[in-house]
Amino acid sequence: MNTTVVGTSQAAAHVAGLAAHLLSTSKDLTPATVGEALTILAIPDRLLDLPVGSRTCWRSTTRRLS
Repeated sequence: MNTTVVGTSQAAAHVAGLAAHLLSTSKDLTPATVGEALTILAIPDRLLDLPVGSRTCWRSTTRRLS
């Protein structure tokens, strides 16, 4: 039996983990700068076959903050 899970409930844990990682590297980050960093690290439109109007981003493993 194959089960596919999708949606915000799946993405939220990954985004929270990345935010926690960013905060662990710099205690001076604010919620706004963490949000900006997450946006910089994301690559838009990498997920395919989604409903029209879906907003998606994929976290790059090679993209770095300057």
